[in-house]
Amino acid sequence: TIGKFHFYDHLFCLPNYLDGVKIGVTSSFEITHQSVGQPNQEFFESKEKFISKYKNSLPLELKPPTIYTPLIKDVSFKKLGKIAIIIPTKGNLEMLFNCIDSFFDKCDKNLFDIFIADTGSSDEEKEKIKIKINNFTNIKLVEYDYYNFAKINNNVVKNHITNDYEFLLFCNNDIKILNNVISGMLSVFKNNANVGTVGCRLHFGDNTIQHAGIIAFLSKEKAFQVTHDEIFSFYPKKIKLEKVFGNTAALLMIRKKTFEKCGMFNEKYIGCFEDVELNIKCTTIGLSNYYDGNLVAYHYESQTRKNDTEYLNKINFDYKNFLLPCFVNNFNKIKTQLLYVE
Repeated sequence: TIGKFHFYDHLFCLPNYLDGVKIGVTSSFEITHQSVGQPNQEFFESKEKFISKYKNSLPLELKPPTIYTPLIKDVSFKKLGKIAIIIPTKGNLEMLFNCIDSFFDKCDKNLFDIFIADTGSSDEEKEKIKIKINNFTNIKLVEYDYYNFAKINNNVVKNHITNDYEFLLFCNNDIKILNNVISGMLSVFKNNANVGTVGCRLHFGDNTIQHAGIIAFLSKEKAFQVTHDEIFSFYPKKIKLEKVFGNTAALLMIRKKTFEKCGMFNEKYIGCFEDVELNIKCTTIGLSNYYDGNLVAYHYESQTRKNDTEYLNKINFDYKNFLLPCFVNNFNKIKTQLLYVE
C-alpha cells in the first residue's frame, strides 16, 4: 500500500517488530547488492507516507535491553602462574572501587593480585584508597607523582612484580568487568600456542561497543590507520575466540616474559598507541594476538583524561613520530594482519 520500490520492506518489518517479533541479521553470508541505491521521487513520496502512518512509533529505539554477557565458568589452571592486575588511577574513587569490586565479584580471587598505581590523587583520596584495600590481602598501593601510561605500567612491572607472576593484566580504572574475564583469558593461553596479547569485548556506558579488537587499515594511497572493530555497535558479531591485529591495553593480558621480551611499553608515547606498538611487537616475534568476544566489560573510556584539551594533539604527535615509524619498520612482518581498502 506504500511504495513500489521503497519502504514496502519497512511495512513488513516494523509492524512485526512492534508486535514483539524478533528480527535479526546474520553475518554468516557475504552477498553483493549491485543496486546503485539512488533515491528518486517515489522514494521520498513513500517515505512521507510511511512516516505519516507510523509517526506515533517513531523515532524507534533499537537498543538491546541488556549487553550479551555469557557465563564463563571457573577452570583449573594448576600449570599456569598467578596474575598481576595493574590499575593506574587518579581520583574518581567510585569508579576505581567499582573496578576492583568487579574482579572480586566475577573472578577467583586466588588467581590474582591487584597493584593500584596512584598517579596524583589527593591525600584525602589516597587515604580512602588505603581504607578500602585494608580489607584485602591481595591489593597493593604504589604511589607516583606523575602520569604517563607507559612509564607507570613499566615501573610497576620492573619494581613491584616478581617472577612469581606469570601474567600481567593491564587494566584502566574505568573498567568494570561483567563476567569471569580472568578465567576466559587464561583459557586462551592454556589452549593455544604462541599467544601474544588477549583482549575482551568492551562497552561504553551507553552499552555500545567500544572495543572488539584493534583493526588496522592500509589504503591504496598507503595511508595507515587503526581503530576498534565494531565500535558504537549495539550488537556484537564477534562472539568467539579469534586472532586479531591487536587489543587495547584498557584491559589486556600478556605473559610477563613476553612483555619484557617486547621491551615493555614504549615510554616515548605521551598520549596513546603504546598498546598498538606492543601488539605489533608481539606479531614480529611470531606470536598471535587473540580477542574473545565472550569476555565482557564496561569501559567508561577516558574519564580521567577527557578534560585534557591537549589530548588530540598528543595523539597526533604520537601517531606521526612513533606509531607510524613502527608500522613502516615492521611492515613486512605485519602486512598479512592488515585490511586493505580502496
